[in-house]
Amino acid sequence: MGLLIIAFVVVLAVGEGRDLDVTALGGIEGTMFLAWLMALIGMAVLWKWEGAGGILTLSGMAAFYVLNFAASGRFPGGPVFPACFLPGVLALICWWRDRRLHNDEHSRAM
Repeated sequence: MGLLIIAFVVVLAVGEGRDLDVTALGGIEGTMFLAWLMALIGMAVLWKWEGAGGILTLSGMAAFYVLNFAASGRFPGGPVFPACFLPGVLALICWWRDRRLHNDEHSRAM
């Protein structure tokens, strides 16, 4: 799911081409972009490190939501932004489950 979201963002960025100028973003919009970028980086990281990637993804999305609420007085609408939380949640569940299984195996070996 994280790869689908990243692929979607890449397709949109390529579609914008030269018209895409993130350096023109200022203030809260620039900070919101950085928070969302952190979430996307977290989605890529969670393929190797589930715990760190999940935390990055959820932290970035939470920051994005808080900043959007501060700027507009409401949370983002539509299904896309809420769906961005899901890869982080699933990664943390898998990380926690794997740690728990590893600890159980370690305690049985003793």
